[in-house]
Amino acid sequence: MPSKNYDLLIDDEVIARDFVLDERRTIEERHQFRRNVIGKVTEHYYKNGVLRLKLTKELHHQDQSETRKIFEYFDARGNAGKKITMELERHGQSHTLFIRAKQAEFVNANGQARSVEHRMTGYCTDSPDSGFREIQVMQRAGTYEDLIGIYIDSFRKWQQSGASSSSKGILLPDSVGADCPEVLFVTIPNEGKYNRCKLDWRKGFRIPVHDGEVSYKVSAVMAIEGSHYLSWRNDAENGRIHFADSMGDVSRDNVTIPVVVTMPDEDTECALQAAHDGVRGKNNHYKDAKDKLNVLGEQVALVIFKRIR
Repeated sequence: MPSKNYDLLIDDEVIARDFVLDERRTIEERHQFRRNVIGKVTEHYYKNGVLRLKLTKELHHQDQSETRKIFEYFDARGNAGKKITMELERHGQSHTLFIRAKQAEFVNANGQARSVEHRMTGYCTDSPDSGFREIQVMQRAGTYEDLIGIYIDSFRKWQQSGASSSSKGILLPDSVGADCPEVLFVTIPNEGKYNRCKLDWRKGFRIPVHDGEVSYKVSAVMAIEGSHYLSWRNDAENGRIHFADSMGDVSRDNVTIPVVVTMPDEDTECALQAAHDGVRGKNNHYKDAKDKLNVLGEQVALVIFKRIR
């Protein structure tokens, strides 16, 4: 939908009148760039003594204007519900503050995770007085099996539209005994720094075929940190996980040194913590591996699966 001179913008989220702000629970955090100003404010709203909304506002370090707002809703029993994330931007010429994007994540009546995004293009240097409001509806994957299922469904719709089906037999053979791929490379959807598909990277999945299913297990995963790669190889036969950081350490001559850490695949965090305590400060390799493992689910970019025979 076209927009000119801000005649059509993305609506802000309105807090329900019966939601009461508990100012005693408001949390203020310093800005990462300017420690003398507030960079983030988290507010808690209640109804009948139950937390119904957690609102997080990120502020610009110069004028304290809102740059991002996250609305996390809860039902009357305190269970997590819909989540709305808004990105705000100030126009370079008119200095008008407007919502650049608004994304709602929720579970529909059929139990499917959905995402609806409204994004405003334009209102920039090339198009200062006009833009276009775009709406995108997506189904969210909760597992790799869901991810493959969404791909298969979209592929079938693409095929029904008259497109070529030459690749169908490769991913979806007619029988279990057919030549299914021995290795699958699965890339994880990345919708920006704050919108990543969070999946359990240790779980495999099954591909449906005409007369059964073909199972795959995780062989390795790749993540991206800064300007380099991190890799994790799953050695299930020996109960081990091997972690490699191509820029894990730096020598006295300022030369980058790769680091490899091997850990058990059970009670992994406890083992890494014990190993870190054991080196008595000589290095932080085990602690770094533990920290990276804790956030790996949000950073995985590529998963390598091997077929289970």
